[in-house]
Amino acid sequence: ALNFFNHPCGGQTREALIKGPQGARSAGGERGVVGAVFSMADDATRRAQELEALQAIYAPGEFWCAEDGLTWSFLLSSAPRAEFHLYLPLTYPTDDSPTIIVDADWLPAARVAQIVDDLAALHRESAGEIAFVWFTSAQAIVQAELDARAAATSVAAAAHETELIGSVEPLEAPAPRAPPPHQFFSGPSLTDRKSTFQAHVTRCASAVEVRTALDHLLFDRKISRAAHNQYAWRIWDEARGVQLHDNFDDGESGAGSKLAELLDLCKVNNVLVVVTRWHGGIHLGADRFRHIVATARGAIEQAGFLPADAQTASAPTGRRKK
Repeated sequence: ALNFFNHPCGGQTREALIKGPQGARSAGGERGVVGAVFSMADDATRRAQELEALQAIYAPGEFWCAEDGLTWSFLLSSAPRAEFHLYLPLTYPTDDSPTIIVDADWLPAARVAQIVDDLAALHRESAGEIAFVWFTSAQAIVQAELDARAAATSVAAAAHETELIGSVEPLEAPAPRAPPPHQFFSGPSLTDRKSTFQAHVTRCASAVEVRTALDHLLFDRKISRAAHNQYAWRIWDEARGVQLHDNFDDGESGAGSKLAELLDLCKVNNVLVVVTRWHGGIHLGADRFRHIVATARGAIEQAGFLPADAQTASAPTGRRKK
């Protein structure tokens, strides 16, 4: 049987949202009815804008919407299959939150409950358009479950292999393998007026490694389809005793130099930072630079790349407008 958890996060049921409490509807008289109609029209416009942003971020197989426009579905995992459905009340996002359904017969009930509880807490902290934040949070929990299963399988396989080795004669050492692809640390996402920002950081010891790391990161279709992937890197060349650095705006004029300035102020070396922006269609002006720098610094610090003497370094701010 599938694990279904409906969680209105404190809101009313769909039927109640459509009909409304009779006392509250009649107390306002004709003016209250007109106000409710205008409010629902505003909700419909905001839902349409949020839907457009989600369709720009995700491929059709990763996100889809029912014909009524009130059922949004996300793919949490393809193998094994896990889907995340949101049923939107007509008063979303102004007043009430969607109902959550997690569809995954392999996912433990405790994990499903964790998803629902975490999303309810997120909605209490940040009301309004919440679908992107909810989906990324649920996806992270599902990925953690998959990683835990993979680790358990690896441990069991290793133990079995040890038993089989027994008294087998040792073989010659295999040829050295190519180094694994760069592992990025991705910080939490930040959303402002439909635009979403997320920073990714990794270690690099040369310009060649920077290029390899960027190719690895942009292999992710969700990231490569973003409006901007601005980046900066800073490397200390021990052999020559020189500081190497470079940056790239990727269409977000001035963003690369802001990231380069951040790396310099934080005194980090051998680090590449990339900030992905999924554009929501609304110009943010100078706020976009503040979000780019804030997400980048947060990821650098959370990844453990920030030196102790740079903990209080001031981050640069942007003044250009777009």
